[in-house]
Amino acid sequence: QKLADTLKIELEKRTNGQFAAETKGRELCAGLSKETEKIIAIRNFVVKNIRLTGPSHTELPLKYLTAADRVLADGYGNSADQAILMKTMLTAAAVSLTNICAKRNLIMLLNT
Repeated sequence: QKLADTLKIELEKRTNGQFAAETKGRELCAGLSKETEKIIAIRNFVVKNIRLTGPSHTELPLKYLTAADRVLADGYGNSADQAILMKTMLTAAAVSLTNICAKRNLIMLLNT
């Protein structure tokens, strides 16, 4: 339980208050009403524009997770960084999520 709590805190630090990523998420979903459409639009943006790179998130301490705005600005990150960006953008686009699971080029989003 302690690891889960620590992970939640670290993820919240990197997803909350990320103005650029939130703005981009709302922009990408403007005019879309269904959650599935929003998920697809944001996933497609991330897959096309955020290059997967770096060591796996399992090889690094949690302190090396990257904030969503930084991932968006840099245009690259590991799978955890991509998931952080997607969660930030989806939350801003009013998609309710409980979990994001990221592995290599596959990113799965689990709705509440």
